Amino acid sequence: RINKTNWLSDIGVSTIRYHQPTDQLLIAYSNGNMDLLQNNIITNIADIKRSGIIADKIINNILFVGDYAYLSCGFGIVVFDMQKKEIKDTYLIGPLGAYLQVYDIAFDGSNLFAATSEGIYTAEINNPNLVNYSSWTKHTNISVANDKFNLIEFFAGKIYANYSNPVYGSDTVFEYNGTSWNVNTLLID
Repeated sequence: RINKTNWLSDIGVSTIRYHQPTDQLLIAYSNGNMDLLQNNIITNIADIKRSGIIADKIINNILFVGDYAYLSCGFGIVVFDMQKKEIKDTYLIGPLGAYLQVYDIAFDGSNLFAATSEGIYTAEINNPNLVNYSSWTKHTNISVANDKFNLIEFFAGKIYANYSNPVYGSDTVFEYNGTSWNVNTLLID
């Protein structure tokens, strides 16, 4: 068992993921701090925690694409290079580059999809200017386009996004087939 008294740098783990190509465990905390565990050695990455960002610094989720970890943060998306152990980019994808709570990210082989507090955003991963908010497109062809989506995944050629209804405390899964969003009726009881 590992904790702050014997190995970890912080408390309040928000998410954790294993990156097989580099044999590293990425441990993320609710205050933006990160630890990398490899060969029983912890490397602390406190860049987000120490940054001057005046927003929620929580790391909600982690998506690996190659050697990069896409961190879903309380203010946007941070791209972390697992080989170099350093932050590569930060994407503020909200309107006019504002902070936007990103809960999860999915990748379909060409595009990144971000589940946020204000809907779903997407951008082509090979776009050289992803740091510019205008490179990100908000999906408006969904009935709850401006609402909170807390999870998003790519599976069997489709994107699935979970809408978290704050009024009824229920979830609805939407399915994106590449052109339109529809409620996934197979998951409704």
